[in-house]
Amino acid sequence: LRENDIPAQDRLYATMDRLRLQVRPGLAVRGLFWQASVLMRRTQFGAALAKLDLLLSLCVDVEVPLRDRGLYFELRAYALAGLQRWDEAEAQAQALAQHQSGGQLEMARTIAAALCAARAVAEGTPQAHDLALQAVRLAAAQKWQRLLVGFPHWAAQLAQIALDAGVDVELTTAMIRARRLVPPDPHRGDWPWRLRV
Repeated sequence: LRENDIPAQDRLYATMDRLRLQVRPGLAVRGLFWQASVLMRRTQFGAALAKLDLLLSLCVDVEVPLRDRGLYFELRAYALAGLQRWDEAEAQAQALAQHQSGGQLEMARTIAAALCAARAVAEGTPQAHDLALQAVRLAAAQKWQRLLVGFPHWAAQLAQIALDAGVDVELTTAMIRARRLVPPDPHRGDWPWRLRV
């Protein structure tokens, strides 16, 4: 997955489908999560959603605690957002917080805020600016650079709003450089590139 070796991913993907009925349910859950992650990176959001729904059904069958399903619900919210099914995506993100506490609760709130901001940015609503700043502030409070992971174009738009407002510039700059985010405005001269020639 990290090496972006598409043929190797395809071979492993097919192997997981073949072996799913022959392995312990816990391993099947992990395999489905990996497959859904690959599909998300390839922007095949509908197929990823189908894998995640099967995965979550298996979690019910093998009694995985709701608290431990957080990462699966997060990925499902992103898959719904990728399909522009915003109401469902936001509801899924809000549901994350119901079964979390401490740092995981704060992360769930950040994810929900980021999805609300992404929707506002995508739809061009007047609240986009304020929602983007709220999401960046929540991410900065946790020093979390993976805001809207899987959606670099939306993450870049939130980052640009934060930079323009002078909000949490340190985290925003680090996020842009670490994730190699491209500015929404290609003519912007003050974007914090990792390398400037």
